[in-house]
Amino acid sequence: MAYATYEEVVAFGALDFDQTEVEKMIEWASSMVEKWTGKVFETKTDGFDHFMGDGRKKKFILSKIPVQSITQVKVVNPSDSSDYETYDVTYYVTQTGEIWLEKAPPRGYHVEVTYTYGDTNNASLAKLATIFLTKLGLKLMKMNGGVFPSEDIRIGDLQYRLSHDREAVSLIMDVRSILNAISRPKVGIIDERAWIIDEHRGWI
Repeated sequence: MAYATYEEVVAFGALDFDQTEVEKMIEWASSMVEKWTGKVFETKTDGFDHFMGDGRKKKFILSKIPVQSITQVKVVNPSDSSDYETYDVTYYVTQTGEIWLEKAPPRGYHVEVTYTYGDTNNASLAKLATIFLTKLGLKLMKMNGGVFPSEDIRIGDLQYRLSHDREAVSLIMDVRSILNAISRPKVGIIDERAWIIDEHRGWI
């Protein structure tokens, strides 16, 4: 998903590129925002993770966050996929993706979790970061003779390559601040006192 439109990017400043190039750069910038924050900034219903039970472990960490809701947890017999049990989730932490099951799945059994996720609260900040990164990407492409930026680039690389451009340096500082504010937290860092249990046994 693109987190900004062509019109929004153009409104931020005049660009010497055609619309197709700008829209392609918006897609690149949006993907970099997701990559660097570890999040998506819309509601997605296709969350799916697969784990292996060991007979003791009840806690698992989902790959996509923030978790909005758990759809289902299936614990499947590896020898017979039609032999499965649906487990209850005791509680989960939206911001870290940690979930606790009612009991530990048996050793060797497959744990399949489907869920809804996405950070809609910070969509406006993701949009702003996308606009800034689009402009930075276009500056870099112009400097490199029309070569499109790699998806393996790091924000430090942008800062190094565009260090001669005062506007770019300022934009990079703004992007860093936004990304730090909306990035995925490290598991275990959230203050337990800030966890509030809701009526659906989800933690917000």
